[in-house]
Amino acid sequence: MKKVFLAVCFLLYFTSLGWADEYWVYIRTHNNFADNDEDTAGRSQKGDIVQFLPCSKYSAETRHKSEWAIIKVSGLTKEDIAKYTEKMLDKKGRPTAYRKYKIDIDKLNIKLGADALSKDISSIESDIKPKTTLDLISYKIGT
Repeated sequence: MKKVFLAVCFLLYFTSLGWADEYWVYIRTHNNFADNDEDTAGRSQKGDIVQFLPCSKYSAETRHKSEWAIIKVSGLTKEDIAKYTEKMLDKKGRPTAYRKYKIDIDKLNIKLGADALSKDISSIESDIKPKTTLDLISYKIGT
């Protein structure tokens, strides 16, 4: 009985740690401008990680390969996902960009229309950077 109790405690402890999983990661491949700054701030731009879908529940959606770079990423935690899907807000709490971070998709060497690549988060983390003032300016002037 004692062994069963310890085994249950062991399983409960390790399942609560939030094991890293594999995800399909959808990244915008081009800028997505609107007619005004407010609407542009709410739209995903080139390099924005738009969505994480667990590989165990979904297959990679390939209908819109021209809009998305799709990569299969392993080693992600819930904290990584929360960080990389955070919106960029100004001091008053208004959105200034769809995401706070962007990934350099040119360094990933993803070809439009190609099948999804498989990457470990450790191999791409250095390519994920906070957006800069220059990024925000380029969204406003539509470049």
